[in-house]
Amino acid sequence: MRHFLQQIKGQQIDSVSIIGLAKNVGKTTVCNALIQELKDHCRLGVASIGVDGEERDVWSGRPKPAIEVPADAIVATAGALIDLHAGHWEVLGSTGVESILGETFIAKARRDTTIKLAGIPTLSGINRVIRDMKEAGVDITLVDGAYDRKTSASPFITVATILVVGASLGNSLSQVITKAEEVIQLFRLPRCEEEETRKWIQKAQMEACLYGQIEGDWEPLPVSSLLQADWKKICQMKKWQAIIVPGALTDRTLRQWIQLRWGLTLYLPSPTHAFVSLSSLRQFFRMGGKIEVLTPIRLLGVAINPVSPEGFSYSSSEMKQWLEPICSPLPVIDCMRENEPDG
Repeated sequence: MRHFLQQIKGQQIDSVSIIGLAKNVGKTTVCNALIQELKDHCRLGVASIGVDGEERDVWSGRPKPAIEVPADAIVATAGALIDLHAGHWEVLGSTGVESILGETFIAKARRDTTIKLAGIPTLSGINRVIRDMKEAGVDITLVDGAYDRKTSASPFITVATILVVGASLGNSLSQVITKAEEVIQLFRLPRCEEEETRKWIQKAQMEACLYGQIEGDWEPLPVSSLLQADWKKICQMKKWQAIIVPGALTDRTLRQWIQLRWGLTLYLPSPTHAFVSLSSLRQFFRMGGKIEVLTPIRLLGVAINPVSPEGFSYSSSEMKQWLEPICSPLPVIDCMRENEPDG
């Protein structure tokens, strides 16, 4: 995990989300490994989108690792969960944010201990919690993200993100790699650098309105939603050069544009607004299409777990061999099985 530690310290990152790409990929294990690496270098805060740190998985009933919290670290979780080990915690205050298990409190660990984190379901809620942690003296907040919500990696929540790819992501190694590459490619969509266009993306977001560009000028598109639009008719009306999509870009819409051979430029608020397959993405790019985002995700790298709780596993070295070219120059790390060199 020293590779991640070096990036976090070197880039002065104050918040990191840890996103598992499926259930039981080892996200909590990666979170704990990061905590161990960071605890001697800064004051840590830990929060969650979802439910993490429970003793057993709520679906399978299998034992799960607890969130390990060092003394003086700060957590955000429901009061009832703090009360389970009340002597281990000093409650610093309420955030006014509701978690899925009740009101969220900020608490400091009096000793090395463990905790269950009650997930915070809204962007505004987790942003409020991160802000409260900073006011309490936290240097770096780790956000344990829900496995099925890319929103956890939103650049509007944390400064940086680590993806966790595990054997449970697919029934074969090739399936695991394909699913991982799909998310990695989306998370690495480039930033829109044209300042005027950035202003129009922000305007489209505020108005929840689709905008199209023609001969350098932007104007509202004559549609109320992406799904209901007659794109064949729309692309025959004018020679649109680009479209701003303020909401979700779906695979269905992208495939419609591919069938029309419409190689335009798309602008999205962030990569978390894209819900498209790798095959569609590649087809769109091959025909000259481009996708840029207002706010990109700072991906620090990928952590892998080649062992599935279902009882099967893949080769750690083989997983790395396939993922490294996809992630380059970012690191791919098996945090539980590697003895990483210093430096």
